[in-house]
Amino acid sequence: MDWKSIFKNRTLYALVLIIILGLLSGFAGCITQDTDKTVNEDDNFIIIHESEFFNDSHVFEGGIYLGYNNEHQYSFNITNLTQTIHLNYTFQYRFEEPLVGPAGEVRITWTFYNESADENFILHTVVSEPTMAENGTIVYYDDYLDGFENLTGEITVRISGNGSDQTLTGGNKDFFILESELEHATII
Repeated sequence: MDWKSIFKNRTLYALVLIIILGLLSGFAGCITQDTDKTVNEDDNFIIIHESEFFNDSHVFEGGIYLGYNNEHQYSFNITNLTQTIHLNYTFQYRFEEPLVGPAGEVRITWTFYNESADENFILHTVVSEPTMAENGTIVYYDDYLDGFENLTGEITVRISGNGSDQTLTGGNKDFFILESELEHATII
């Protein structure tokens, strides 16, 4: 057994141990609680999360090009204390191009309406594209919507579209399915 190599390894281990202990003792003051600061009750705040679901679907039954409209106003109000708005949705659809005329489509728009009419703006819009045999699916998950900061108002979703039933010409009925959730967090 070589005594020199054993002492060299012990020396290296001792040096590493001293460095680690020195670093840990240097960080010891960083992880203690600051007891000099007084707690003010006014500094405490609560974040409230509210969410609302809106689901809609429609099958275009007529052989001719027909329209569809629907609007939903969310029940919660946006205030200047609202911190985040998240939109989650799944949108499935099928629109076939008929023998005569354009293919159908659906446009879904989430709009923020401010108390003053000059500050209304669109938060998000999605538009379907023509598809043939397969369904189109758009998944929009947990996206942060912005532009509403320091404003007060409400949010509305509007669906407008048109389509037809191509079963007489060997096609399928146009349709869409929307499942959505709008969530916001407010500090009180």
